[in-house]
Amino acid sequence: MSDLNISDTKLELAILDKPTDFVPTDFVPNHIPTYTERFNFYTQYLLNLNSSYQIPFDDYKSYLTHKQDECLVYDETNYNEYGEKYLKIYPKKIAITLNDCIRCYKFPTLNKVRLINNRANGIIIRSIERWRHWDPIYDKSNIDNIRWEDKIPKVAYRGATTGNGDRFNFVKRYINTEHDIGLSALVGPYDHSSYQSYVKTSLSLTEFYSYKYNVSIEGNEKDSGINWKLASKSVVLMKKPTYESWLMESKLIPFYHYVPLNDNLDNLQEMYEWCLANDDLCQKIVSNANQFMQQFANNEKEEKLEQLIINKYLQMVDFV
Repeated sequence: MSDLNISDTKLELAILDKPTDFVPTDFVPNHIPTYTERFNFYTQYLLNLNSSYQIPFDDYKSYLTHKQDECLVYDETNYNEYGEKYLKIYPKKIAITLNDCIRCYKFPTLNKVRLINNRANGIIIRSIERWRHWDPIYDKSNIDNIRWEDKIPKVAYRGATTGNGDRFNFVKRYINTEHDIGLSALVGPYDHSSYQSYVKTSLSLTEFYSYKYNVSIEGNEKDSGINWKLASKSVVLMKKPTYESWLMESKLIPFYHYVPLNDNLDNLQEMYEWCLANDDLCQKIVSNANQFMQQFANNEKEEKLEQLIINKYLQMVDFV
């Protein structure tokens, strides 16, 4: 891993952008974001700063007294398992959120996710919980090799009862239907024996791939499985996302990258019947989703892009 002694971010991004990694087909979007555009997307708060941002460290610690475990200031002596090792090498302090934290902070902070309708102070990086969200994408043993015509024409879903109740209510509504829908774990207010009947045996990725239709539902923040679902050869059904991450969920287009569900997820059967009646279009949606995921396929370039983002943060933000 190279250090971040980078003098010209624009030049580095230009190097990443050429040659392009993608050759769009007739059906995929004519425009795939360049690395420069992605850099601007992830760092838009920093780009709006007219000068460097100085944070009084005592004020920052005071602001975080009620949840210090979710937002930390890293330096060379303070390192967490959720970060990549190269986060440890920086000589300056870094404010970074951990786990499923999605609060909008008063100060510029490196985040895994941010709210789409409130991006304040959120600078997106990839390394936080990368093992959950991105490592499966780069593991070649996880590739979906099941042909569309060999997949089961039913819906599959598993998920823990995190979040605002969407997952629990979805499973409660559809568990006794023809589909393979169930919870993987009971947590929070739903951790009760009376709900144990909603829990089903977990599915492996290969077992998920065996179904034509996979559902993605946000929990405490983004669905940890949405990345591999979009990279699979099965179509994704989901409601319009409310969180965005390195995946750039706000760039996903309904009926183009995924089949949309209502905000309360109560129209699964209607959209399932739509999928059955539009099999060819579903295969095109899968192709579009796969094409969207290809922009993240070069792990070496993704690491370099993240380095540039953190370097920009170090240039613009300082603790005093």
